[in-house]
Amino acid sequence: MRHGVERRPAVCLWQRQRHDDVGSGALGYVFNGGSASNLAIIGSGAIEQINVGGILVGGSVLSGALEYILGSGSNILVSGTGALMQLYGATTSITVGSGGIEVVNSGTVDSAALITLGGDQIVIATATAISATVATSGRQDVWGRPAPRWCRG
Repeated sequence: MRHGVERRPAVCLWQRQRHDDVGSGALGYVFNGGSASNLAIIGSGAIEQINVGGILVGGSVLSGALEYILGSGSNILVSGTGALMQLYGATTSITVGSGGIEVVNSGTVDSAALITLGGDQIVIATATAISATVATSGRQDVWGRPAPRWCRG
């Protein structure tokens, strides 16, 4: 104990890990210079954060899990009720389906996404979605800037 604060290892850390899972209630990070492959984030309360300079290649965000991508990611599945990916970096080849949601935040780039089977991709103003495919029952919401005050009824 230091300065009245007990330090406990409550964070999972990946630096060049392969085939790992983050389960319900767990918290995981990939730091600058780190990479993870085929990482599955599963269940309510599971949170994964790919920091700036971190890379995730392959994996899934499933049923109530939350993933933040501040670095880069590719070949990730976002699927199941409550599955959410918040993009603040760059991603390629994301598949969003079965109630999953991908939010492409302002100033970021997502390319070659597949939105299908009840999945939803939300593209915020100034974000870029390149070559997205919206297939069976998928939805893409593109939000622009707010309407001028005189136009808002």
